[in-house]
Amino acid sequence: MSQLAPSMVPHLDRQPVGVDTDHQAVGSAHPYVSLEMRFWIAVLILLAVGFVMIYSASSAIALRKFGDANYYLKRQALFASVGVLVLIITSRIPYRTYEDVVYWLLLGALTTLALVLVPGIGTEINHARRWFKLGFILVQPGEFAKLFWIIYLSVSLARKQETIRRFSIGFMPHIVLLGLISYLLLREPDFGSCVLLAALTFLMLAVAGVPWRYLLALVPLAAGAFYQLVYRVPYRLERVTAFLNPWTDPLDSGYHLIQAW
Repeated sequence: MSQLAPSMVPHLDRQPVGVDTDHQAVGSAHPYVSLEMRFWIAVLILLAVGFVMIYSASSAIALRKFGDANYYLKRQALFASVGVLVLIITSRIPYRTYEDVVYWLLLGALTTLALVLVPGIGTEINHARRWFKLGFILVQPGEFAKLFWIIYLSVSLARKQETIRRFSIGFMPHIVLLGLISYLLLREPDFGSCVLLAALTFLMLAVAGVPWRYLLALVPLAAGAFYQLVYRVPYRLERVTAFLNPWTDPLDSGYHLIQAW
């Protein structure tokens, strides 16, 4: 068969799958850039909502106390700027770096949670010892502990995928460490962080493939602990009842919930 002339061969534009001829890629030519943009949009929305909430809740108090209705708003803007700067710096660090130092991060979290309980080292405010005072700022180690625990648990579960269903490997070590962190948080006390960590751990273990029979065995233990920690502690019980029905005490425990409506 004779060779076809070039003019007889249909012209085919070579283009990636999913690319429209009239527009850019149907999804995105740069999916990671798109994902990063979505992330920053979410951050900016959260910051904007935070600024509105701070100003609406504090402007009258700031005006009366400091003569400047924007006092707390300016402080929030300063801290938000520092936070965004830290976010930019840490986002440029390869995630493998965190994996390499994950055990040091966990050890640091446990150490600081223990040190904050020591009188003279930790700062006590309203009968809670949760902070380190560093110059003019207060640092709460519990916030770093939550972040470091998530990083540690992610790395640990990823490394144990082949043995994740074994009780002594995929389940028990993580529960013991969670119990230790929770104990230190409750000594501050910081019940909210404790509940948040427990919920996150439960979800991460479930997603990683830990057998449900192990996870469901925690439910009665968690229910018993919740009863002891909430219903036997008056101020925590007051918060729960105020959340369920803030109108029972509209001028005290339910005040902020009612105003938020």
